[in-house]
This record gives sequence, C-alpha cells and structure tokens, in this order.
Amino acid sequence: MKTTFLSVLMFCLLAAPSIAQAGDYRYDFDLAKLYNAYDNTDAFAALTDRTTAYRNLVSEMGVAFGPSFLAPAETLGYMGMALGVNYGITTINGTADYWKNGVDGSAAGFVQTIGMEVRRGMWFPLPGFEIGGGLKYLTESHLYAPHVFAKFSINEGYFDIPI
Repeated sequence: MKTTFLSVLMFCLLAAPSIAQAGDYRYDFDLAKLYNAYDNTDAFAALTDRTTAYRNLVSEMGVAFGPSFLAPAETLGYMGMALGVNYGITTINGTADYWKNGVDGSAAGFVQTIGMEVRRGMWFPLPGFEIGGGLKYLTESHLYAPHVFAKFSINEGYFDIPI
C-alpha cells in the first residue's frame, strides 16, 4: 500500500509540469515588459514607476512562495519523520498594472502553489524541536522555490503544561 501510494505520488509530481504546453505559463516573469511599460518623458518618474511595480510584483510573489507552517513543532512520534504535501491559494491583485506588464500571460485574482516537505523531529532534550525542508511549485509557471526551516516549541502539546 505504501509503495503504491508513493509511486502514484511521484508520478503525479513528475507528470504535472509536463502536462502544460509551451505558451501556457502565465505566471513566468517578463521583466523586459515591466521595464518597457513605464516609458515616461521624466526619467526619474519612469524609474520610480518601474521600481514600485517591481517591488509590488515581487512582494506578492514572495507571499505566495512563503512558508506555510501547518503544524506546531513536535518530535513526530517513534520514527520522528513526516512527509507532507500541501496545496495553497494566495490572492493577488491580478488587475494591477505590474501583473499585466510583469508576467507573460494575464494574471487571475489568485495563484496556486503545490508543495512537498519533509520534517524531522529531533531528540535533543528540548520539548519540541524539528528541522525540515521542501520544494514549492507555482502552477502555470516555471517557478520553483526550495525552502528549509527549523521550529522550536516551548511546550509540546497543551494538555501536559507544567505548572
């Protein structure tokens, strides 16, 4: 059962990027379009517009790629390992000029991410400490983001609070 599940999971993860055709990637950055969209007679105003647009675009994309901690720090049981697959939806301002000019396609009002992560609970004499890492993929794009993290919890669980 476990082998079948892992085989199906690996097939889905490997087949998902190959399903899309060339030209279907609407969330790939196109910074040349972003640069050329703000041609202004005043060079300082054009630079300010480009910088602001770039900052807004990268800020919203950073929120989409940000880590999503779905569980508190814990030792994770007998083997101390956990494998997780997560799906996230992040709202964006798809009608803004920086989305229209900064990506290859037309942006919707949200972006979707699919992630996979591995967590390892550590045996240190601490209540709850774990490390982990993973990979997040932005659908309809060529963008991947690896991430690593460490979590520490002062009290693992809330039923056995030492008073």
